[in-house]
This record gives sequence, structure tokens and C-alpha cells, in this order.
Amino acid sequence: MNKVELEAKVEALQDEINFLRALYDAELNELQNQVKDTSVILEMDNSRNLDLNAIVAEVPEAENWYKQKYEEMATSAGKHGDDLKNTKSEISDLNRLINRLRAEIEALKGQRANLETAIAEAEERGELAVKDAKARIADLEAALQKAKQDMALQVREYQELMNYSKYHNCFSVIIFFHITLTAPLGVFISLYLSGESQQQLIGKRNIGVQHEADAA
Repeated sequence: MNKVELEAKVEALQDEINFLRALYDAELNELQNQVKDTSVILEMDNSRNLDLNAIVAEVPEAENWYKQKYEEMATSAGKHGDDLKNTKSEISDLNRLINRLRAEIEALKGQRANLETAIAEAEERGELAVKDAKARIADLEAALQKAKQDMALQVREYQELMNYSKYHNCFSVIIFFHITLTAPLGVFISLYLSGESQQQLIGKRNIGVQHEADAA
């Protein structure tokens, strides 16, 4: 049973209590009016000098009738009183139930607020973790791109170096043979000073001398 149903039941019980009170008051007023009317009749009969003996004879019957009526009213009032007590007891029970339900509702509201706070904090932590992961991925991608660029640069420099080395070696061989065949001794000394070994220069010089002898 929810709060709305309980409040509706309490309102219905209160309406029933008000109805029973009104009914009890109406019956009590009716009884009082009947007693008053009887007194008026007796006074009228006395003023007309009626036979009081007949009236006195009817008194016990009237008393019995009023006694019975009074007992019925008392029984009805007692019944209504019991109903009223039961209704009040039910209302008290309903009020206690309503208070307990309200306390439970407030507790559930507190739990919901705590859960909403925890969810918001978890979402915030999740967003921060996602942002941190994205930042790390971006850093790694940037580092990878830089590494690729550095590697491409090194490969290009290596290729240029290899091409230059091949060209230089080939050109050096051509110049060497030309100098060997035509250059005087001073050139060999210059080559020696530029890094050639003495044994190589001697061998090359002997070859040059042999060629000069053959030419002579």
C-alpha cells in the first residue's frame, strides 16, 4: 500500500467518524425532544383536569419505553464508541505506517543521492582516464612519427654517403692511375701527406719509373 492509498483510507475513516458523531448527536437530540414532548403533554393534560390515574397507569409503560429507547441509544452509542476507538486505533496505526514509510522514503532518497554522486565521480574519473589515455596515445603517435622521420633522414643520409663514397673511390682510382703514370715525385709526396702509406707510394713510384724506362 503506497502513501496515496494510505492517505485516502485515513480521509475515509475520518469522514466515517464525523458521520457517526453526527448520527449520535441526532439520536440524542431526538431522545431529548421526545422527553420534552412528553412533559408538555402531561402539563396539558393537567391543565385540562384529565384523569391522572389513567396517566399514572401509563407511566410505567412510558418508562419502559423510554428505558428501552435509552438502552438502545446507549448500546448504539457504545457501539459507535467502540467503532470510534477502533477507528482511532486504525488511524494511529496508519499514522505510524505513514511515518515509517516517510522515513524509508527519506532513507531511499539519501541512498539515491549517494549513488548519483558516486556515478558522477566514476564518470568523471572515467573521462579523466580516457583523456589521459588519449594524450598518451597522441604522444606515442608523435614519437613514432618523429622516429619514422629520423629513420628516413638517416637512410637518406646513409644512401647519400654510400653514393658519395662510391663516386669518391672511383674518382680516386682514376686520379691515382693518372698521377702514377704522369706525375713527378712531388705529387707522390703530396699524396703521402694526404694519407697514403709509404709502401703504396714506393710501389706506385717504381711502377712509374718502369714506365719511363720503357718509354725511353
